[in-house]
Amino acid sequence: MSLDRSTSLFESPLMDELPHFESFFHNVGLKRVDGAIFGLLVLSEEALSSEEIESALGLSQSATSVSLKNLTHYLAIESIDCRKRRCKLHRARKDSLSIVSAIIRKREQHIVEEFKLMITRSLNYTLEHEADRTPKRITRLKSILLTCNFSQTLMSFVIALGGLQASKQYTQIIGRLPVVLDLLIGGATPIANMTSNIKTNIAHKLKGGLSKLQERYNEQQL
Repeated sequence: MSLDRSTSLFESPLMDELPHFESFFHNVGLKRVDGAIFGLLVLSEEALSSEEIESALGLSQSATSVSLKNLTHYLAIESIDCRKRRCKLHRARKDSLSIVSAIIRKREQHIVEEFKLMITRSLNYTLEHEADRTPKRITRLKSILLTCNFSQTLMSFVIALGGLQASKQYTQIIGRLPVVLDLLIGGATPIANMTSNIKTNIAHKLKGGLSKLQERYNEQQL
């Protein structure tokens, strides 16, 4: 997308970063033009009118209008009425997590849910009709179903976190989250080993208890 340097709204080095916004949006399944406009509004200190966006990015009025609607749909930007200039001004939202939450709610949740329903149908059919002949298929389907459940849990967490972004709890959770995740990941193997040791100890104690009971029984029979 060509940028009109004569109407740049901020320093040239920052204008040079706009293609990276485009690429990022494209790589996550959104439109490049949405990324360009979002990047422009992120880097601009002031809210911009549609005409200023069109001029800075060399866009048509229709392309700008459609993109602004898309960005509003995903809560990436907000628009305000400017009485002094008699137009709407657009600016990037401060709470960036709301963008991720909105995309998950409006797009990702539905995609994962539809896929999960299909996997569930396939698994149920296999268990009812071919369970004795298709153990590998069952294993694969169960693994995919487990991954879908994990994805839904993770998405619900992000959405809930987005709802807390304006509160003090948000910064506390975000600050502690890396530590908690490191503990979970780092503790997975020790926990597994500990669980295995507990099972072994229980088995030994059970065997010992049964041996003592057998000895007592034998003594009573003499």
